[in-house]
Amino acid sequence: MDRKLAVILSAILVALIGPIIKILSPNIHPLSINFFRLLFAFLFLLILMPFMEKNVFRVSKRDIKEYIFMGFLIALTFSLYVLALSLAPVSNVVVISGFSVIFVAILSLLILKEHLKFNQKISIFIAIIGLAIINPFNLSNQYFLGNMIAFFQTISFSFLIVYLRKEEKKHSLSSLMWFFLFATLFLSPMVFIFGIGTNFLNILPYLIFLGIFTTGVAYLLLSYGAQKLHADLVSIINMITVPLAAILFAMILINETPSIRILIGGTILISSGVVLHYIRKKHIKAIKKQLHIC
Repeated sequence: MDRKLAVILSAILVALIGPIIKILSPNIHPLSINFFRLLFAFLFLLILMPFMEKNVFRVSKRDIKEYIFMGFLIALTFSLYVLALSLAPVSNVVVISGFSVIFVAILSLLILKEHLKFNQKISIFIAIIGLAIINPFNLSNQYFLGNMIAFFQTISFSFLIVYLRKEEKKHSLSSLMWFFLFATLFLSPMVFIFGIGTNFLNILPYLIFLGIFTTGVAYLLLSYGAQKLHADLVSIINMITVPLAAILFAMILINETPSIRILIGGTILISSGVVLHYIRKKHIKAIKKQLHIC
């Protein structure tokens, strides 16, 4: 399979999460949904991984500590995301989540001591304009709480990305299975606190779909594509595809129409990601030309 196509398909599957959460949330608490989503994702990978990699179950103590920490970050990030989706329109959540590209740059400066490049500064400026238009901090907005949770989810996700970069370790696909295992364990109390909702057998197919396809398969496709593609290209594909597909799915499946403010602010936010990618791409090409390697 073409690796760009794999990343696009992964983004489309992830975009389905929002509408499905909206469909399920009246019948089951979002955090219980999140538990079952990660549980089925883990079980799917548990069955699949032995056929894809050797020594899947051979891990060191150091690996376990890292898996636990990563599991915690995934549990936190996924939980904030589904909570935001239950309290605000899908378009709000997916657009605000696009601000993570800026937080990653800022946290890299603070934690990794990486100086901001020119294209990152331009992207931050453009993204701030987009966020100001969306204005998630408006107390009078009926979706204020959902918008704020989406904003904090963006911060959590950014910490997750920066931590992976700090470790400077290439994780295998089997590592993803262990991440999901510990994330599931962290979320297991949610079922006892919030229960399994009403009509569980009727919503079970949705939960299985969320776990296997929008999480397990989606992250496998993303990992496959990211193995050969440049990180910037993967980021820009996700930044463009996920919001657009999620808004389209929300319109078709749950009749949700984004506001003009979200559309304008979201377009500007996505533009910041385009700037981040293509200025760097142009800069790399210029360097190659100067070195006569293109």
